Amino acid sequence: GLGSSIRISNCELRDNAASFGGGLGAVSSTVVVVGSKFSGNDAASPAWAAGGGMWSSGCQGEVSDCVFASNSALSSVVPGDGGGLFTRDSDLAVSGCTFIANNAGAGGGGFYSYYYDGAVVSGCRFEQNTAQFGGAAYLERSHASIAHCAFVQNSAAAGGAVEINDNSTNVFDDCDFTGNTASQFDGGAIQ
Repeated sequence: GLGSSIRISNCELRDNAASFGGGLGAVSSTVVVVGSKFSGNDAASPAWAAGGGMWSSGCQGEVSDCVFASNSALSSVVPGDGGGLFTRDSDLAVSGCTFIANNAGAGGGGFYSYYYDGAVVSGCRFEQNTAQFGGAAYLERSHASIAHCAFVQNSAAAGGAVEINDNSTNVFDDCDFTGNTASQFDGGAIQ
């Protein structure tokens, strides 16, 4: 939706596709997603694609108690970002969510926070997500804060769990990083 108020509760968004937001795409809207599952969705395009499960640009609201499973962001020319959830210049509270087995061709297999994004992520679990950079999460020009989260067995070429880049200012509080792998470069847990 564009400039809308969206509430999704106890729904399953499965096996959908779009260039941005395979499951859900929201622009300049108030978004509330509760107790829902995003699975097998794909952000795919010949050019850049993002937000396999969900894409948020200029939004506010919350995503709580949701599951993002086996979503992907891939493209044939410019690799995709944010396999599970992509947030750009948004203020979303993301809480109690599970991100599992999501994939991105470039950054943020589970979650990508971009362009002065102020996401507040708490009590989430990121497990077995993969990407080229930031297997679980990629933070670019981001002000996201992440607390009480578990990062388990995520993998990437660099930043096995998290990649922080391009003037980001981020806070991690009481998070657990276990068994994450950077296969080619730095930062098994965080780069």
